[in-house]
Amino acid sequence: MKILFFSDLHIADDSRVDVIRQCRTVVYQEHPDIIVLGGDIFDPWKAHWSDICQTTSYQLIDDMTKWVRAKTIYINQNHDYNAPAWVLPSAYRCGQYDSGVWRFLHGWEFSWDWGIFGPALFWLSTHHPELMIPLHKAFYPHHEPIPGQHDKRQDWTVIIGGIHARARLYAQKNGICLCIGHTHCPSVFDGLMIDGGDMIDSLSYIVIPDDAKPVAELRMLNDAKRN
Repeated sequence: MKILFFSDLHIADDSRVDVIRQCRTVVYQEHPDIIVLGGDIFDPWKAHWSDICQTTSYQLIDDMTKWVRAKTIYINQNHDYNAPAWVLPSAYRCGQYDSGVWRFLHGWEFSWDWGIFGPALFWLSTHHPELMIPLHKAFYPHHEPIPGQHDKRQDWTVIIGGIHARARLYAQKNGICLCIGHTHCPSVFDGLMIDGGDMIDSLSYIVIPDDAKPVAELRMLNDAKRN
């Protein structure tokens, strides 16, 4: 089974619709058996679900899940936690997905700060979604994407290092190969764990040629565009 993994698109409007179109191009070029959307695909902390689903970006992804000849997995974790049932109805929705020797998680599970605040934020997003956008505006500055391949040494922080260390330990203990997103810091730990990065800044994604083998390739959208 060939698998494509995309994570952290954070779609709230059409400001990055060209990136979504490039993702679709990668899918049609690679002919995967499985597409894993690894969480934070949408961002209801920035726009209401009803508005998100009216965007061209959403429609492009929704159409892809309906018509592409591949099974689509939607890991609705973190920002996607309260996604209504009518969001990406053609995708299989789950919090964790296993295929062959690989396990796919969003990655928030390995972050100490999300371990503390995440459950409260998930509860809030489910019970009081009307507070999500005002709270995000109050506590988080506007993010200006810096597209292109990043030097992971520049993106690395102590928190990200902790996430990667805990994720690798989790993979070792469970005897699996682990694929995550969440950190926005693409990284490869051969034969054990891979962090697919994000579609906000790094424009990175993962190709797993055969899910029976512990081999994964970290690629960039710009690379795919040149090929």
